[in-house]
Amino acid sequence: MCQNLGTGAPGASTGSPLESTALGWDQGGENGGAGITTGRLGFIAGADTSTQCPTGSYAVGYAATTAELQALMDSHSSSGSADPNMVRYNNGGTSESPGTVTVADGVNGKDAVNVDQLNDGMSNTLNNANSYTDSKVNESINIANNYTDTKLGDAYNYTDEKTKYFKANSTEPDAIAKGVDAIAVGGGAIASGDRAIAGGLNAEAVGDDSVVFGANAKGTGTGTVAVGSGAQASKDGDVAMGYGAVAEGVTGVGSAVAIGAGNRASGAGAVAIGDPSIATGTGTVAMGFNAIATADGTATGGAADGAVAIGNESIATGQGSVAMGNKSTTGAAGGVAIGDTARALHANGIALGTGATANNANDVALGAGSTTAAAVATTGATINSTTYTFAGTAPTSTISVGAEGAERTVTNVAAGRLSATSTDAVNGSQLNATNQAVNAIGVNITGNNSNNLPGAQAPGENSVAIGPGSVADRNNTVSFGSPGAERQLTNVAPGVNSTDAANLGQVQGLVRSGTQEAVQQSNAYTDRQIQALDSKTKKDMAGVGALAMASSALVPNARAEGNTSISMAAGEYGGQAAIAAGVNYYASNQVLLNAKVGVTSAGPSKVGFAIGATFGF
Repeated sequence: MCQNLGTGAPGASTGSPLESTALGWDQGGENGGAGITTGRLGFIAGADTSTQCPTGSYAVGYAATTAELQALMDSHSSSGSADPNMVRYNNGGTSESPGTVTVADGVNGKDAVNVDQLNDGMSNTLNNANSYTDSKVNESINIANNYTDTKLGDAYNYTDEKTKYFKANSTEPDAIAKGVDAIAVGGGAIASGDRAIAGGLNAEAVGDDSVVFGANAKGTGTGTVAVGSGAQASKDGDVAMGYGAVAEGVTGVGSAVAIGAGNRASGAGAVAIGDPSIATGTGTVAMGFNAIATADGTATGGAADGAVAIGNESIATGQGSVAMGNKSTTGAAGGVAIGDTARALHANGIALGTGATANNANDVALGAGSTTAAAVATTGATINSTTYTFAGTAPTSTISVGAEGAERTVTNVAAGRLSATSTDAVNGSQLNATNQAVNAIGVNITGNNSNNLPGAQAPGENSVAIGPGSVADRNNTVSFGSPGAERQLTNVAPGVNSTDAANLGQVQGLVRSGTQEAVQQSNAYTDRQIQALDSKTKKDMAGVGALAMASSALVPNARAEGNTSISMAAGEYGGQAAIAAGVNYYASNQVLLNAKVGVTSAGPSKVGFAIGATFGF
């Protein structure tokens, strides 16, 4: 093999044996310069007319011609002898055999070195047991800039402790580093962004300053970090670490962070940490095994901005919801569930404590095991037939501090406002004040004892004595005083029902109204009676007149042949009619006896009769 390395035309050496080498301008002498025409392994540097180079000979310098090593510096001697500036090395070698040269150990940085120094250097560098084999390569290999080595000869062994753990075994395409100062390591790895680093099979660092490690991992945005097989960091600043982790933020708004195998963080500022956790939406946070922070509690659900899920299998569903604790759950936007298995199932519900459950929207369950039920509206209450109305009659939700059978007391409650419109909670001291006021009223209820005001007595069953010295000694009575110490009951509202107490105003009004009505009714009655009497009188009088008229017609006008005669007559007067009948009997010529009966139409049972006697002289 003849290699020409110089300033002349490549391949111009002529007649050079195999493995000869010419270094210099116009190797082969065709251009009137240096050349090698015979010899083997000849090296001519800066030569002009070297003509022989036997095997193992080296001619270095101007006009070197023999099988000896000459170092000619700035020399132009054509005879082969050295001038004062030339150093010649020859140890008796012939043109067919190599010679030896003794060189002192180099000291300074630019001094020549001998073989011993070279061996020492190689021994220090390659002195370990690792073997690196480079087998024969018979194909050409492109070294750089159009220089080709067509054979690399036999195998070589290298030993180096410092590099024994670095190996490559791949049939994939070469790594490609396209970006400025980019680094790509691994089969098919691509670092296309400036200063990007891609390491691993088919790893791809696209964004500037991105760092990607892992098979098929990819960092697309600027400054992204993707570590782990299949990890994906797509937007600027995203971080995905773990097998199959995915981070997808919003460029210019916020980056996403997914740490853990299979984790997924989607949305500006979204964070998913655990295995595998899912955070979907702006500012969402999911931390823990199978933690989920999404709009509907599923891996494919919509965004849930601001949702936070922290803990084993915790689920935060809906915008702004928070689930913290083992298997804690929020079922809708705004819900908060904190504690082992705590659950806020509807919008804006709050469950605090192990096993606490807020079952309805806006409900609050406080404490371990607390549960809520639907709010019940209470508009008022009836006490002893009196109805009282309350404020706050339309509740939207409820607060529970326990559960049925596991109730709790609520302590350290501040005094609430007391008014007809107040919706504040009251504490025990306020109720105590109410009790004191009630105790000022003497009460005796069957089956119960009560503390009466001193001097008030209520010996009667179910009786009430109100006021000092009051006595209620009859059953079912209310007393405001005692005999000789009566009290007025003031500010009494007008009664409504028939059993209500009436005030003086009502009584006076009733008296005035009753008197007027009584007079009116009396006058009307009198008028009616007089009218009826007048009518009756007139009728009766007319009947009498009619009866008189009829009776007058019964007087016998003549004596019959016998001693007895019967007569009948009718009469009318004032619209009334009458019928009369009579019997006449002559006891003698001087004595006449008679009897008369008459009936008038003036009314029922209007019958009259008369008996008479007539004496004649």
